Amino acid sequence: MKKSAFLLFVAVVCGSIQLRGQDAKASLEAASAALGAGNLRSIEFSGRGFDYIFGQPYDVSAPWPTFAVPAMTVAIEYATPAIRDDRRRHQFENPPLGGGFQPLTGELRQILIEADSWTPPAPGDVPGAVVNLVNFFEVVQRLNLNVDQVVPFHGRLTSFDEIRQAVQTYGKTQYWTN
Repeated sequence: MKKSAFLLFVAVVCGSIQLRGQDAKASLEAASAALGAGNLRSIEFSGRGFDYIFGQPYDVSAPWPTFAVPAMTVAIEYATPAIRDDRRRHQFENPPLGGGFQPLTGELRQILIEADSWTPPAPGDVPGAVVNLVNFFEVVQRLNLNVDQVVPFHGRLTSFDEIRQAVQTYGKTQYWTN
């Protein structure tokens, strides 16, 4: 009887203690400050593994074509914004069944560079595509990227020499008014 009463007493005492969780906002702000996330302008990561060609199977019941990726590096620039995805891939499936760039002989190197020149400018910046073009040019130079041509979503195919010439001609001196 004493043992049951003691267990009941412990259960009542433990049940009446108010447990408080951490303040989630304060925890996230502390972690962000410790990592320096407020000043984060770019990130780069690399790895290896496999990738798949979405929606390109040999037949309806087959899995998506698989490729081995011995190396990949992704660099993201948040200020511009821009991304560079550089990956090497080679044939993994043997025999290749087709679909999704198969069969692949040797190694394929893909470099995807995307920059949005239509992003609204930050407060206080000059609106207009020239300023964004200058930012894109500066990011390409800073990341030491080897770019021959640029295929924008909203424009025409442009050589990087043409972009360089436009930046040198107009630079940041051409201001647009709304």
